[in-house]
Amino acid sequence: MSDPSHDSGKRMRIMVACVVTEVAAVVEPVKFYETDRVYLIHYVRDPDNPSHRIYQEFYDEVVRRIGEERSSAEIIEVKEPVYHFHDMLRTVLSLYDKESEATRGNMDMYMNMTTGRAEYAAAVMMASMLHNDIIAFTVRADERMLDTEQFRAAYYEDGRPVGAYRTVKDPARVQTFDPSILSGDLLDYLAAIDSVNRAVKKPQQRHYIEELQKEGLWNYNPDPRKKKTDDEQKERMYFKRTIAAPLIEGGFIEEVAGVQGRYQVTPAGRAALEALEKRLP
Repeated sequence: MSDPSHDSGKRMRIMVACVVTEVAAVVEPVKFYETDRVYLIHYVRDPDNPSHRIYQEFYDEVVRRIGEERSSAEIIEVKEPVYHFHDMLRTVLSLYDKESEATRGNMDMYMNMTTGRAEYAAAVMMASMLHNDIIAFTVRADERMLDTEQFRAAYYEDGRPVGAYRTVKDPARVQTFDPSILSGDLLDYLAAIDSVNRAVKKPQQRHYIEELQKEGLWNYNPDPRKKKTDDEQKERMYFKRTIAAPLIEGGFIEEVAGVQGRYQVTPAGRAALEALEKRLP
């Protein structure tokens, strides 16, 4: 579908939804918002496994229904692990960046929080907090598929409530971070520091500065009129004050104990980098 926003002034209506085991909760909002483009995130780990093929069947039915109910909408399939928070955050932010650039910001982007797993919903919430022009919405049930007795048959065992999961694996902590790092230059600074740590066995502050210069992220030129300290010392002071200090304050890096001028990425920093590392094409 051609993008009408460039020449007509019309705002593109774009929707993002995660498809797991819901159909109407995905399709009806597409109709309601008169969506032009729909990104459907889904994942089938093993297509040859009958229990996994169910998720493909739900996705295929959503595509078919959208084709019937909103035939003018362009449907774009996005295959990403729906059960990993950082994968979902990276995905929704990438979709936002992609469409914001393509439409030059002349768009309304709706993100469906009801469909999909909790990891996806949390990612949408964080993305909407970061970008005010993301419209996050929920969908409430009107008519349910299971009546009371069918519900008991599906989610009870021996007369006692069990739920959708009979057993679960050990909890996996979700490492969160301040989403403000995803805007501005701090995330690029963090990536540069991490790159040096991966490439240099015993990095020093000058290695970080050189990497920032190579990546075009270093905008400091020492004032030659100030003679009390040499240029190298001025650069180290600038790096510590402007680059390292805000990353330390945000909990993204920390100084290596006993080694001045060397930094390591914290778990929160690693989580932020995961939102950067893999971008959608």
